[in-house]
Amino acid sequence: MGLGYAPLIPGAGALFAITMMASPAMGEILHKTTATAYVGDQAPARAQGRFQSLYAGASTSGQVLAPPLGGALCAHAPGLLRPACAVPACAAGAAVLAVRRLRGPAREEGAVAVPERQAQPG
Repeated sequence: MGLGYAPLIPGAGALFAITMMASPAMGEILHKTTATAYVGDQAPARAQGRFQSLYAGASTSGQVLAPPLGGALCAHAPGLLRPACAVPACAAGAAVLAVRRLRGPAREEGAVAVPERQAQPG
C-alpha cells in the first residue's frame, strides 16, 4: 500500500493516476483480508467475533479521524504531522511485540487448538 503513490513521482496524467489508484486498492485487498484473519486466529475461540469487531472499529476510526485531525494539525504546525503519526505507530508496534512475548511460544503452523475435555465421572 505504501508504494501506491510511487507512480505519481514520474509525472501526472491519466495512466499514472489509474496506476496509483489500482496499486493501493490491491494492497488494501491483500492486507485487510489477511489482517482480519490474523486477528481471528490470535483470538480465543469464544471471542473471535469480538476481536475482529474491535480490529475493524479501530481500523475504520483511523480512516475517519485521520483526515480532519491531520489536516488541522498540518494547517497549524506542518512540521509536527509526521512525528504525530510516527509516535502512535511505533507505540502500536511495541504493543504488538509486547503482547506476543506475554502470550508465550507461537502455535505450530497448521495446528488446530482443541479444547481439553473434562474427565467424566464414573
